[in-house]
Amino acid sequence: MIEYLTIKEAASLANLSEKTIRNWIKSGKVVAEFSVGLRRWRIEKKSFLGVIAFGKIK
Repeated sequence: MIEYLTIKEAASLANLSEKTIRNWIKSGKVVAEFSVGLRRWRIEKKSFLGVIAFGKIK
């Protein structure tokens, strides 16, 4: 089962601002999908941790 993070959770995990995470989503540095039913962004946790751990930021 895929685990997802909210923008707030991702920001807290990476010690960054929510605005930075939103900018990363907008620029494609972080892959996320907008859940219409939940009305929020969902970031795949495993992918996000890879970006943070290995600096795979474009």
